[in-house]
Amino acid sequence: MAEGAEEKAARPRAGKRAAAAVAPAKKRTSNRLGTGTGPGTGRRGERRRQLLEAAVALFSERPYEDIFIADIADAAGVAHGLLFYYFKDKRGIYLEALDQVARDIQAYQRARPDEVTAEARLYGMVRRHFDYIGSHSQTFIGFMRPGLGDADVRRIFESARQAGVDLVLELFDLESETPPPPVLRAALRGWVGYLDEISLDWLAHGDVPVDDIVQLAVDTLIAGLRSVEGRHADISAMLEELHRAA
Repeated sequence: MAEGAEEKAARPRAGKRAAAAVAPAKKRTSNRLGTGTGPGTGRRGERRRQLLEAAVALFSERPYEDIFIADIADAAGVAHGLLFYYFKDKRGIYLEALDQVARDIQAYQRARPDEVTAEARLYGMVRRHFDYIGSHSQTFIGFMRPGLGDADVRRIFESARQAGVDLVLELFDLESETPPPPVLRAALRGWVGYLDEISLDWLAHGDVPVDDIVQLAVDTLIAGLRSVEGRHADISAMLEELHRAA
């Protein structure tokens, strides 16, 4: 019976004579994340998921250079060769882990169907942000910790920051496909960075009630919008929707 690529990656090395006895596997479309049609199903998808979850947890706890492939595979409870099979190398799974954390945060922050006003959507987004990082503190800290310092890491981090700006624009039903004026872009980018920094402080000290940190974040966004109110026609309408939050 033919042996699949995953089984070859998982089993110990065999001698040349034993390897020659194995019939070549039939070629088929890959079902791994980023190839084929989806992230994989059944046993294959489960093993890949286990590796990625283990990587997210470990990279959240320790610096990149302090983690080895064996650590990730052992934490996932799978053979070491499967990490190479799915992610190529440690850097490959590190980048996937960063991307996964960014997607999780963005998905959790999105508005809920019952949040029908801009005020409700803003408070809901900020509250869910702190709910998420409060339950995934090491994951968030690990994502914010400087990583490899290469172009791919910067791309993921930049994409996450831009997604935060786009999410705020969506709260007010503004088209994110149309670039906002530079001054509004700067105000929103600054606020997203501010939100990250107060989040780190909140996690590090744990001495600010969550309701207070949420209100601080909302008040700071409103103050930033007021500072550029005369520069963009939509900002007055945005602030009018938020008048009760002031």
